[in-house]
Amino acid sequence: LNLGYFKSVSVDIQSLSATPAGSGAPQLVRVVFRVVENPVLRRAVVEPEGELGALLSKAGASPQALAALLELPKGQVAHGPSITAQVQELPGKVWQRYGVLVAPDRIDLSDDGTLTVALLPVKVARIDVEGNQKTKSHVITRELSVKPGQVLERGELERSLRRVLMLQLFEEVNADLRGVPDRSDEVAVVVSVKERRTGNVQLGLTWTAGEGPAGFLEVSDSNFLGRAQQVGITLSYGRDAKRYQLSFTEPYLDSAGTSLGFKVGWQSVLTTDSSSQKYFDERYGGEVTLGRPLSEYTRGYLTFANWRTDAPLADRSGWSTEATRGTQRSLKLSTVTDTSDHPFSPSTGQRLRLSADLAGFGGTFRYKKFESTYSHYIPVQLGKSRHVIAARLSLGTLIPEQGTPAPDQELFRLGGAETLRGYDFGKFWGTTMAMGNVEYRFPIVKPVSGVVFFDAGQAWQPGEPVDLQELQWDVGFGVRIDIGALGMLRLDYGMAKDVEGGNFNFSIGQQF
Repeated sequence: LNLGYFKSVSVDIQSLSATPAGSGAPQLVRVVFRVVENPVLRRAVVEPEGELGALLSKAGASPQALAALLELPKGQVAHGPSITAQVQELPGKVWQRYGVLVAPDRIDLSDDGTLTVALLPVKVARIDVEGNQKTKSHVITRELSVKPGQVLERGELERSLRRVLMLQLFEEVNADLRGVPDRSDEVAVVVSVKERRTGNVQLGLTWTAGEGPAGFLEVSDSNFLGRAQQVGITLSYGRDAKRYQLSFTEPYLDSAGTSLGFKVGWQSVLTTDSSSQKYFDERYGGEVTLGRPLSEYTRGYLTFANWRTDAPLADRSGWSTEATRGTQRSLKLSTVTDTSDHPFSPSTGQRLRLSADLAGFGGTFRYKKFESTYSHYIPVQLGKSRHVIAARLSLGTLIPEQGTPAPDQELFRLGGAETLRGYDFGKFWGTTMAMGNVEYRFPIVKPVSGVVFFDAGQAWQPGEPVDLQELQWDVGFGVRIDIGALGMLRLDYGMAKDVEGGNFNFSIGQQF
């Protein structure tokens, strides 16, 4: 029977001896093995039960495709162990190819050679969270669209884990599936996380090309009390730049994921106006931002800002142009679409940010400002190393109300670590801007990676026609050093065609 080719095997013992039993003489018998052979396998049928049929059909699994997953030879006597092995492998094949978790329910081999395998949908019995020391478990589970009682689908699970990762609270997010005792049609989903350090108290010195040296104190936490609330206090004092800011964001006002944040602050930053006068850009006030998911990958924001701006000259002998002084009240509509695979070091996907800033509402400045930024990430696999081609395109225009000047603080400024790395900070300015950046990112040795880049861009002043032949460009190289909880140090050296030598730039995190 264990050969696997027979449905049944029985034994019959028939006596052949004429000598009476009990006489002490040997008895002769015939041992007859009666076997019922399995039928010849003609075809295989996989029957999804309940809601499973619709889910598999949605995933593109036709009845013929499901039957083909049972790799059994037709036209031969059905072999039981081979059938059992293929049925045991069937759930894994369905999961990998169609992303739905299933379990065999019954197996039937009819006399005409038809093998029928019935499949049950495997549902989520419970969701457990492991590895979170600070973060509340509900902060993680509320991001999961996978819920107990639902049939487990791989695509839904992967999207859920990505949403948890994009909270920017964790270095790693994974899921493990564990069986439930005595329930083959249920599974426990265990989400394991490795937390990042989100709370920081920093005291130190900074130096930037545009603002010079400054001392700073920063207290921040992007996971305040383990609830994913963002709170920050920044105090920065330098000769050319002073900033004081308080901010707070509640990411979940309701079950739909509506967020509410506010920021209040005061700053005084030395800058240069459109007539090359140096002045202090002084402003105080605040803004309130309401956010809400619009789709799986898109989030919308509405920001109301109210800032009072002043512009004393650097020597305090007077004021800069009137275009730099007054009250700025604006309403900003923006959307962010992000399909990338990682919040800090993406290797696939796209990001698109669109914004429209409308200023007026009784304030001094009246203008419309439109900006868009599109980033694209392409992975390049070279052996065991994964390289990335990253590209970004940014466009913007500022349209002041007729008869009013464009506020100097809102002009586009290109040059420096975040834009054109071969030029000084704010080298090019204007009311219209176009810029592109391309980077080739590659690993060197953990935790160091390298970058070669090309930047091109220009800002056109009011009344100037946009001419792409006027684009300025630079090339360069850099290194990225991952220092764990403190983020990624970025060191870039850019060389421009019309600048002697090159520019060294230092910053935190990827440029885009």
